[in-house]
Amino acid sequence: THSRPTRMCSPAEFKRAWFALGVRDLSDAQVKAVFAQIGHDARGNMPYDVFVKALVLKSGRVLGLERIKKGAFEDADDARFMGKITYPQCRRGVQAPSDWLTAGRAITARSASMPTLALEPDFAHGFPGRGDLGNSLLQTKAGELAYYVGALGVVYDPRTHAQRFFRGHTGLVRSIAAHPDGETFATGQDGHNPVACVWSSRRGTGADGELPA
Repeated sequence: THSRPTRMCSPAEFKRAWFALGVRDLSDAQVKAVFAQIGHDARGNMPYDVFVKALVLKSGRVLGLERIKKGAFEDADDARFMGKITYPQCRRGVQAPSDWLTAGRAITARSASMPTLALEPDFAHGFPGRGDLGNSLLQTKAGELAYYVGALGVVYDPRTHAQRFFRGHTGLVRSIAAHPDGETFATGQDGHNPVACVWSSRRGTGADGELPA
């Protein structure tokens, strides 16, 4: 059997073909992006049957021109995003559904809004273990224990078995450090928005057991 030779097209031929179809504002940079997305030989020619198959299979996308967002949607503005979404758990990224702007936008805007009800922490169970960036258990000047659990800074009083919380973080806390005064602590979070927060462990300085920044 004889295989049919692969039919190739150059960037100039590709651009002329789309011009004949009415796409007259295709720039050289856009053509180059498409060729990079589909692939080309050493001469820079692209197998157009591969392009046609990719176009049919990905009809809801503009090949080579799609926007890329790193990480999950986090606010209502992300609801307007259409393109590829990459995150560490996925090797090749995912695409927003083709009906996202009509069906998904309202859902994302609602999910990004603050809830009408709020939960107040009573007691944080657990203790940071392996994977932490340093010492995760410190002592305050008053003899209490300062550490972190999840996104909380925690001050635990072993005499009363009660906790107070610093709730200024928006991601997982991975480190804690103490000031020489024994009352001021700094906690650091990683993730999409890494920040460090400085707060006081003194009793009575915050409302309802919450520690102030």
